Amino acid sequence: MLDAGVLLNEISMSSYARCLCGAEKFEKAYTVIQEMMSKGFVPDTMTISNVIEILCSSSRIEKAFLLFEEMKRNRVAPDVYIYSILIDAFCKAGLIEQAQKWFTEMIEGGCSPNDVTYTSLIHAYLKARKLGDADKLFERMLSLNCIPNIVAYTALIDGHCKGGNRDKACQIYESMMGKVSLPHVDMYFGQNNGDTKEPNVFTYGALIDGLCKGQKVSEARDLLDATLANGCEPNRIVYDALIDGFCKEGKLEQMYPKKKSIPSLTHPKKSL
Repeated sequence: MLDAGVLLNEISMSSYARCLCGAEKFEKAYTVIQEMMSKGFVPDTMTISNVIEILCSSSRIEKAFLLFEEMKRNRVAPDVYIYSILIDAFCKAGLIEQAQKWFTEMIEGGCSPNDVTYTSLIHAYLKARKLGDADKLFERMLSLNCIPNIVAYTALIDGHCKGGNRDKACQIYESMMGKVSLPHVDMYFGQNNGDTKEPNVFTYGALIDGLCKGQKVSEARDLLDATLANGCEPNRIVYDALIDGFCKEGKLEQMYPKKKSIPSLTHPKKSL
């Protein structure tokens, strides 16, 4: 465009790049941003973040990385949104080491991580079976008064269940519901007037599956009752875990919830 003699300014170039993003023309948007920088135009953070987000969502993380480095060379300060997009994308790609570097870089640069940033790394640690690192990061999150979202709680519960530490998983669930106190969690719940996070079907499912595998089928059935009482409809995975657990204990007749019959498993409802 510039080579053709079309007179554009920073605003028009940024608008053009955002339009390309909306049309999902990833490569062209990336080229336009690079062209802007080479001609002395510095795009705004929103424009760059839009392009980086689309590049990451389309699995073009290498180009997202290059664009991120280019923006820093042009002294455009990344915000928490850009950092979180990149950290999440690289965590999902299994590149935890680079994600950790960016996490450290953003903190040292005075950019505070948010719940999405923390959750992405916590989930990556759990996937890599680094439960200790996940717990430490979660505790740090709480100590800095960053409120965890339900995804973080569910990931931790699921990770500890799969790691065989079901008591820890139960503690995390109880702390989420505000029923018990845990080290490093007291201050968080105290400052939020005991407000709790609403568990979803995945939260309940992870813990019910863990309890069943730990031969704690009665506790799993009680949790099923709580699931229904809270208006959360269990999915097929939850019932499959219960059936498997109760069958192995020879107590299938005791599985059914006290106040509601089990739905048909032939045509289960869609999970949330």
